[in-house]
Amino acid sequence: MYVTRPAGDGSGGGDVRMTGYGVMPPEFKNMFHERFDAIRSRVDEAFGPWLTLPDPAAIGRNVEVCRQVTRRLSGAASATAAGQTGAGVIASNVALIMESSDAMAGKAAAAYKATFLARIGPAVGGLQGISLVQGAAIAAEQGLWDSAREVVVEIVEKATRQMEAIYAGGAPGSWNVALTVAGWAVKGVQAFASGGVSGALEVAGLGLEILNGAEVGEVRQDFVGSEVETALASIESGLAALNDKIRGEEEALRKNLASNLSNIRNDRSSYDLVTDPIALEEIDDGGVMRMDYALVRDIYETYMPNIAGELTEIAPLNMTALISDANRDAALGVGGDGILPEWYAINITLCQLLDEMQRDVVNSAHNLEYAARDIQQHDDDSAQALRRIVEQMDSIVDDPFRRTVWG
Repeated sequence: MYVTRPAGDGSGGGDVRMTGYGVMPPEFKNMFHERFDAIRSRVDEAFGPWLTLPDPAAIGRNVEVCRQVTRRLSGAASATAAGQTGAGVIASNVALIMESSDAMAGKAAAAYKATFLARIGPAVGGLQGISLVQGAAIAAEQGLWDSAREVVVEIVEKATRQMEAIYAGGAPGSWNVALTVAGWAVKGVQAFASGGVSGALEVAGLGLEILNGAEVGEVRQDFVGSEVETALASIESGLAALNDKIRGEEEALRKNLASNLSNIRNDRSSYDLVTDPIALEEIDDGGVMRMDYALVRDIYETYMPNIAGELTEIAPLNMTALISDANRDAALGVGGDGILPEWYAINITLCQLLDEMQRDVVNSAHNLEYAARDIQQHDDDSAQALRRIVEQMDSIVDDPFRRTVWG
């Protein structure tokens, strides 16, 4: 009796042929078809979800978008430092604003500098901190699925050799695979920083939390089985262990993103600016005592528009980053959408804050312009009044009698 084996793609097989004068028992006719179908069903069920894994290269393109956002915000993510570090458009113009703001003095000017000008740097730094959170998370997803693809390929290759050894009647023995997906939740920030983004950004003062820590040691999964049944059971449990590791990493990422979103919503002041009008009703009482109009004009005509223009470009750029490229079979990780809900909440919040800051900078530039013009007009009026007094005094005839009681 001969039984045909399945083809190279796993299809077919199970046909029984008798030789000589033997008579095939009726129960043999479909027995091997059913056995092969059962094995195929188990293999398909075990490997099916892994056939359409996320493409790390596609995720990587979105990681680079996030890096561009972080670079363009390019400042220290600190809520305490008045300035920024970095050579981006925003950082350089913030430095020029702070330098030129020395041209304003007085109570109203001091309040404006303290509540707005000096807050631009830290507020932009706060936005950069948020961009680091979203970038680290999507970089972790890229590394996670890149590792997952490698592990699945290794399992398939070694499982194939094991089955071939079982078919040949040999002793395949045991084998193992390193589950390199472990630890990617905390390795995301290093991967993100490796693309030219500073990894030394301080976000603790903002209440943001970057998943970071000691590198996870190697985790290996053993596979055993000298028969088809035990080998299949071992492969199934190995793939389940791999999925458990992926789920654990993604659960950590989701928890971190949700926590950061809550912290951002409870601390808007770290990412927002105050644009109250400059109080000028008491100009003569120290409201503004001194102003170099040329330097102040540079602030509202050049430096602040430069910052607003950069923010206008960064917001739509940030919106092009897509976490949906990490979607997968619903049986894998934390589900088909992965960390999408939490990640998009952070991404959208950052876009909104960028838009709000852009409007704040534009409005404040107009505010400063109107105040400067009012002050200059006030000074011009005062100067004209003084000139009129001097002219009147010069027109008085020097009559000695005017200095007597008769005069």
